Parts: sequence; structure tokens; C-alpha cells
Amino acid sequence: MIHRRALPLLLTVLLLPISCRSQLPPQQELAAAASNGSLDSIRHALERGASPNLYRAGNETPLGLLIQGYKRSTPDRQKEIEEAVSYLLARGADPNALHHGFTPLQIATGQGSDVIVSRLLTFGADPDMDTRAGLAPIWQAVYDNNYTIGLTLLKAGANPDAKNTQGQTPLEYLKSKGYSRTRLMLHLRYYGGH
Repeated sequence: MIHRRALPLLLTVLLLPISCRSQLPPQQELAAAASNGSLDSIRHALERGASPNLYRAGNETPLGLLIQGYKRSTPDRQKEIEEAVSYLLARGADPNALHHGFTPLQIATGQGSDVIVSRLLTFGADPDMDTRAGLAPIWQAVYDNNYTIGLTLLKAGANPDAKNTQGQTPLEYLKSKGYSRTRLMLHLRYYGGH
């Protein structure tokens, strides 16, 4: 999904002939490339001196712009986004930098990408870092009942007893919703959840 404030910039860049795109400031070129999920354009912007971390201070990051479009992309574009995430991380993108108050790990969990979640964790993403909503990434996996990502987060050290804004642990929440024995619940228990 492209953020509404990024759309005018993205349209401007996409309507420019390729030879003129490098006339944009490198940081704007990187933001547009990340919003579009274009690995080649991301490479070009970084070669021109764009920072892999900052687009708008305290608001948007290239990683966040890139990851937020994952779920609605075609399988080929998803692979390109996965490669672009690895590329940005290898060039120093902060795997914990907030994008509109959410970590890249929270965004990737919400987008359902176990590949990106794993790559972020490999590059040092904190599996317990709370977001603007006051929730650790494990909660997105619990709300989406995403066993694969939930297990990946638990194996990376996510707290199985991280509380939500109502003070519930993931197991308490799942029980309150009528679940008694899901694979995610079994793994939450295995990793010490109560």
C-alpha cells in the first residue's frame, strides 16, 4: 500500500523520463523507489548518496515505505521487495527505525511476510520493540493467527507473555476468543507463555 502523502511524489517520479529521475534529490528518489518496490531505483538512489534510513524525520523510512506495499504486490514484485529489503539492510538501514510509529518488523508481520520478518531479525530487529499502538510484533502475529511468523518471532526471543493494551498475554487473549489448542498457542506455551 502506498501512503497517501507518498502518492504525489511517486506519480511525479513515475511520469518523469528515466533520464530525468536522477535530477530529484537522492532522498526523494529513494522514497519514490521504495514506495514502488523498485530494487534498481533503490540502488541508483543509494549510489547517488541517499541515506538508507531517513526520508522524513520521525515519520517515514525507506524500509517502511518498501515493506508496507508487500501484501498487495504480485509474487514477482514481492520477491523484488524481499531483495530490496535485504539490500537496504546490508547498506545500513536501521531495522528498528520507526515508520509512522511502527517498526519494520511490525509492518512486515502485518503484511504477512515471513521472509522479510526473518531478514529483519537477521539484521538485528528487536522482536520485543513496542510500537505506537503499544504492542510488540508478536501481537500482530497473534491477531492474524499467523503461526509461521509467530514461531519465527518466538525463536528469535520474542516475549511470549508480552501484554497488550488491555493487559492480556497472547495466550490469555486467544483463550478469551474461544481458542483452546492452536499451533500458535502450543508454541507460546512451549516458549514459556502463560
